[in-house]
Order: sequence, then C-alpha cells, then structure tokens
Amino acid sequence: MALQDLTPQLRTRLNRVERAVGVFVSLATLLLVAGFAYYAHYTAKRKGWFDVTVPYYTMVNSAAGFKEGDRIILMGFEVGEITKIEAMPPNDPFNVFVQFVVKAPYFGYLWTDSKAKVGSADFLGKRFLEVTKGGATSDTNVFATYRTEKDGRLSVWIEWDDVTQKKVAYYAPLTNNFKGYFLEPNESPAITERLESLLNQVEKALPNILILTNQISGVLTNSANLVARLDRTVESAQPVVTNLADITTRLRDPHGSLGEWLIPTNINQQAQTALGSANATLLTANTNLEVVAANLNITLDNLAQLTGNLKEQVQANSLMLTELSSLIINADDLVQGLKRHWLLKGPFGAATNAVPSSRVQPSVGGTP
Repeated sequence: MALQDLTPQLRTRLNRVERAVGVFVSLATLLLVAGFAYYAHYTAKRKGWFDVTVPYYTMVNSAAGFKEGDRIILMGFEVGEITKIEAMPPNDPFNVFVQFVVKAPYFGYLWTDSKAKVGSADFLGKRFLEVTKGGATSDTNVFATYRTEKDGRLSVWIEWDDVTQKKVAYYAPLTNNFKGYFLEPNESPAITERLESLLNQVEKALPNILILTNQISGVLTNSANLVARLDRTVESAQPVVTNLADITTRLRDPHGSLGEWLIPTNINQQAQTALGSANATLLTANTNLEVVAANLNITLDNLAQLTGNLKEQVQANSLMLTELSSLIINADDLVQGLKRHWLLKGPFGAATNAVPSSRVQPSVGGTP
C-alpha cells in the first residue's frame, strides 16, 4: 500500500515513529563513538602513546626468549617496551641488536653507568630486559643519558663521534635516524642453556653417582649383616649376662657365698673339726710338758742336793775321794745330758757342753 493511500492520522503517527527511530539510532551511534574513543584513549594511555619516550639499545648473544613488545623493567616498574630485535652482520662482534624505548619520567633514572640486565623470567625460556638505576657504581664521573633543554627539546649524551671516529663528551639534539643510547649489557645465560649445562654435568657425574649408590648399597648390606650378627651375639651372650648377674648377686650375699664356692661346706666343717682337735692336742701336750718339766725340775733339785751332800761327805772323807769324784762326774754328765735333750731345753734354758776347768781326772792308781 502506498504512503499517499494512508489517512492523515496514520501518516502523522508514522512520521513520529520515524523521528523516534532516528533519535534512537543517533544516540546509539554517539554512544558507540564515545565508547570507541574512550577505549582508544585508554589503550593509548596504557601503551604510552601520549608519553614522551626516548630510544635505547643494547647487544645480546641470543634473541631467545625475547619478542617485540616485551616490557622493559626498572626497579620493578614497567617503563617501556622492546621495539626492534634483529641480527647483526656476520662480521660484527655482537650477535643480536635489541632496541627499546623508555618513557618519561623514568629515563631520568638512567645515567651513563646504567646497564641493560638480561634475566630468565620462567622455566620455559622466557627472558626479560631490565635497566638498572644510575649512580649505583663508585664512578663519580657520570651523566644523565638524556636531558631536557630550556626550549623543551631533548638532547642525548654523546661519548663517541661516528663521523670523526673520536671520543667526545657533550649533549646533542635528537635526530630522526638516531637509534638510541647504548647501554652495556649484563646478560646471564638462558634457563634452557643453564639446564642443558646442568644436565650435561649430571650426565657426566651419573656413573660416579651410580658407583657411589652401589657402594652405599654394599655398606648398608654389610651393616644389616653386622646388625644380624650382633643380634645373634647378644642372644648367645644373654645366658652369660644372666650368670654374671647371679654371680654378682651371690657376691653381695653377706653370708660368704664366695667362700662357699672356694671352700665347700663339708670341707670347711672338716677343717674346723681338725683345727679344734689340733688345738686340743696342743693344749694337752703343753700341759703334760709343763708337768714333766716341773717333775724333772724337782728331781734335778733333789739330785743336786744329793750330790751336794755327797760332795760334803767326800770332802769329809778323803779316802773315798776317787770313787766319789767319779760318781759326781758321771752324775754331772748325766745332768748335762738331760739339759741338752730337746724335750728339756725349755725348762733348763741353754745348755753347754764345756768341761769345767776345775774338773780333775783320776789317775790310774786311784790317787787324785
């Protein structure tokens, strides 16, 4: 149905709907454009598109673990990103050229003694590039890598003139073809290289480790055998220990167990009986000897008195001198012999066999 076939009321309502749809589409378009502008602004701010950046570069041995767009770290902050990675010519002493930018104000921390430190980020070979803060060395002759001039332009510190091939020292304005300030690299081997080196060392040391484990196994086996032998020895020595404990218990017995072992009870009793009998015999013999000695003493006293009387009689009667003299001499010999007898040495004391000098031997004819 054509539009002119509609009634004026329907055409009025249709125009109103068209205007509402146009307003809605316009608002949606404005919101979409505003969202896209906000996203673009946020992305540009996040990536530092509006920040002032200055270029740097360094040289590394290997590009493994790096890619363009990787973050640059300074004191733990993300201060820039890698912009270019390319290989150097074959005759160049360096292998890989790495260019990166650092945004303001962080490039103010980088001085002429700053370095580009390469480290391992993970175990998968990923590496990171970190720039160190200037002034960390003892060198006092250091300068800022970049500075802002009075007119707001940036200038870079130049130490070598590529044209004259001479050493210089001044700040020069940046040019469009300037590749950046060179930071001395401090590169550690990649984690894969370090792991490979470690594995090579482990592979070389593995035979020695296996020999060592075999030796340890032998030592453990010998230790187990030794422990088993010690166990058997302890089991066999247990009766000995028990006997020693019994012996020590008996030695502590106050009734003389050790004496009972050395001298049994029956022998002890017999020895005591024999010693008692011997003691009684000695006492009896001593008593009898005392009695015999006393009786002999009395007898000798009587005999001495008798001989004394005979001597007086002989002196009174000179005719009987020879016979009496012989009798006295014999009697005296008898007494001296009794005194020398072993049984009568005690009561009489030491005897002598010397003949008195006054003794006179009788003559043959009986004359004194």
